[in-house]
Amino acid sequence: MVLAKFFKVHPGDLVDDPEGYSTERISDVGGLEDTLDLWLVSGAERFRNDPAVRSALIMLARHPDSRRCLVRLQLILENPGLPERLFDVLQPTS
Repeated sequence: MVLAKFFKVHPGDLVDDPEGYSTERISDVGGLEDTLDLWLVSGAERFRNDPAVRSALIMLARHPDSRRCLVRLQLILENPGLPERLFDVLQPTS
């Protein structure tokens, strides 16, 4: 009773877990990945008049780990000059 009063819980909660309680860690990363992919495809449709952007968004959505790709893009953009250097390396002018 003293512990129940201290923690402001029902005394039975100190003995048994409440109904529906689970000690397993639950991760919804897979669901978040699907949501992100759907959002990217939806965005691609909004840019149907810009084939380069549309193609990039669809390619990102199709990647098995689109979330990680997007986070890596953030890291690239946070480094001054890196986007330009990568562009020069990946698409050199002829």
